[in-house]
Amino acid sequence: MDRLQPLQHLAKHHPQLISGILSLIPATGSLARGEFITLIVAEWLSPEVVSQLSPGILLEALASMHQDPDCPIKNINHLVQQMPAESLPAALNIVQQICDEEILVRAFCQLSQKMPELLSEALEIIRQLQSKDTQIFELQELSQQFPNILSETLAVIQEMPIDADRAWALCSLAKHNATILPQALAVTRSLQDKDEQARRLIALNEHFPETFSEALALIRSIHDEWSQVSHLHGLSKQVPAECLMDILSTAREIQDVSERSLILCRLTHQFPEIGLEALRVIRQIQDEHSRAIRLAQLSEHLPADLLPNVLELIRSLHQVSGQSQVFRMLCKQFPELLPEAWAIAHRMDWGFDRVTNLCTLAIEQPELLSELLTEIRNNRNESWQVLVFARVAKYLPSELLSEALSMVQEIRDETRRASAISYLMRYLPSDLLPEAMIVIRNIQSEAVRASAFRGIGESLPEPWLSKMAEIFWQIKAPYYRSHALLGLLPHIGQSNIEFVDWANYLDTLAYQKRETLLALLPDIRSIVLKLSNGQAFSDMLKTTRDIHVQWP
Repeated sequence: MDRLQPLQHLAKHHPQLISGILSLIPATGSLARGEFITLIVAEWLSPEVVSQLSPGILLEALASMHQDPDCPIKNINHLVQQMPAESLPAALNIVQQICDEEILVRAFCQLSQKMPELLSEALEIIRQLQSKDTQIFELQELSQQFPNILSETLAVIQEMPIDADRAWALCSLAKHNATILPQALAVTRSLQDKDEQARRLIALNEHFPETFSEALALIRSIHDEWSQVSHLHGLSKQVPAECLMDILSTAREIQDVSERSLILCRLTHQFPEIGLEALRVIRQIQDEHSRAIRLAQLSEHLPADLLPNVLELIRSLHQVSGQSQVFRMLCKQFPELLPEAWAIAHRMDWGFDRVTNLCTLAIEQPELLSELLTEIRNNRNESWQVLVFARVAKYLPSELLSEALSMVQEIRDETRRASAISYLMRYLPSDLLPEAMIVIRNIQSEAVRASAFRGIGESLPEPWLSKMAEIFWQIKAPYYRSHALLGLLPHIGQSNIEFVDWANYLDTLAYQKRETLLALLPDIRSIVLKLSNGQAFSDMLKTTRDIHVQWP
């Protein structure tokens, strides 16, 4: 199946070629063809594209899916949804042959939404299911389109032997039909397990805020603090304004200050007036790391009037990493803090965290980019230099690109130098491209030099394409040269290339693995069509099929 992956890639980007691609897998009904069609139709293509495929391809895909015992139900569901009306009778014949009861009922329910005359048959299949959960799910799905089956859905739910399952089913149904809410509440209230009761009420609260007070009262009656905290996390996401004091009263009773502060931080996002109390609780956290985490969470939506208090607490932290984390969050809302955040980041030990913090802050305040380049240049750690180029290259203003290129030239390790120039080159103006090409040309290792070609920007000016081609042809080893061509190929398609030159490039591509070459077909199709007629590309596909036959 691995060798079909490039063909999947080609079909995904050029669905108009699917019929031709299928001719490369001529054995109708074979496992390879079935898997290929299933992946293309069910997973790779958008519903809009699938709806434009021929009915024959859709039906073949459906037939392949129903024969596969491991085929996900969602794939058949997706395909049946896209089936055109004229293909529904044929699709029904295929669906009726499905042996797996869950796949059968899912497909039947999908078909019945397009063919209402199948509803009674779909209901009969649902009644014969062994799994009550599947029964409920399918009935819930159908009842949204056919409200007249609601009573049958409720009857099936009432037959469920476990109260918790029945409560779950009714609560799920109530989300789509508010008339079910009284029954869902009645069954939920009858549950003996308070944790299960709380979970059901919290789920209902998302759709029915009037259940909030009952859910909170139940949580207060739970004696285990860990369970209380867990449920309050869920309930605090959506709090009616009139219930704020009630949930605050419950949160204040939590003994663990770290957990109490988390609830208060979440409430602050909805009710900013809670921020000061949240801050007071955060001050009580003994562990500095935990305190820094809570300050960062509070800082996501910090009321402006609390900023002085938060700054005072941050500055009291001894851990510079914690200070830097919180300041980085605050700078998104309060850019005037960038200078202090920059200074704090400089107090961190050299390492990944320090470099990424400095890059993030420099992107937020571009005038710091020059200082960042100077600092990373003086540090002389080539790994950190490459990391900086990876993070900030596209944000560098034109006046700093020359300095950045000079830094790249100073990197001694060829692999790191190639990585750095690949990050930088795509953003260089035309007047700096000659220097960048010299950097690539001077890389001694052909394998590393080839990797640098991958950084060529999407729009390389045509005058420079020929110069890059010169460096390309200086790579002696055909395999490494073919790797370099992967970066050059998109630009060749945009240029006025001669047929003889294209033949040489194709000869180079032949050193790549077959699956890599097939994956490049979308990129080279425009070149082939430009240099010949449409028949040439069809001939390429036919040749590929012949190769698969001789060397599968």
